[in-house]
Amino acid sequence: MDYTTDLSALEWLRGSVSDRSDTESLKVKHLLPNTYSAYIALLPSVGIIDGFPFNKVDPNAISIGQINANVRVWNEYGIYSSNSTPNYSKTSFSDLAKLFELPYSMSMQKTLPWGKRGFSILEQDTLYNLRGILNQVFPNNKVNLYLEDYWRWYEVYNLLPHSEEVIYKVTIDEFIHFFSKSFFDASLHLFSDDRSWCLVNMEDGFCPIIGINTYMNNKRAISFDTEILNIELEDLI
Repeated sequence: MDYTTDLSALEWLRGSVSDRSDTESLKVKHLLPNTYSAYIALLPSVGIIDGFPFNKVDPNAISIGQINANVRVWNEYGIYSSNSTPNYSKTSFSDLAKLFELPYSMSMQKTLPWGKRGFSILEQDTLYNLRGILNQVFPNNKVNLYLEDYWRWYEVYNLLPHSEEVIYKVTIDEFIHFFSKSFFDASLHLFSDDRSWCLVNMEDGFCPIIGINTYMNNKRAISFDTEILNIELEDLI
């Protein structure tokens, strides 16, 4: 990764997001500039185990009987097994929201029954789709990557070439490589020199969110097999 110690490009970013009070919940407006015509959540790819008996699993069980029932189901479907792996079929969060009778919004991430282990994020599909989207959104030149938690990825995981706060100039491949190695968990902004789009990802966040201008706001910009949610600046994330 190339980098620059000139942080002046961050003045635009920091000056165009809303301040967050100590008591205010995190919203889109606290992470992305208020200059875009569209804000889109790029949901990860997700798979489900066909026929999984969700009603038979209680991950919060305290009784021996229910714990044993959980183990029987998980063993049958290859979950937590060293001898087999679960067989996930591609699904969508819209279908999961219907299955569990939840609102199809960013709030579903916190209420879906992840602990039952009957569905899971498909990491390689997620990376493939994100790479495809970024290839369409910006041309094959380098863009700006700012890591808010840069010290974490330098000192703890040794993934960065510089130990201080800098702006990296990265290719799509370099960004996707870092995003994968950072377990999708870095707090970062990825943006173009002309500021026509900006992508943000947060530690412990559900998915990247991108702000785009009107001329990019069409299906061609998000044409890969990626499930998207149109969101607003005031939406919680």
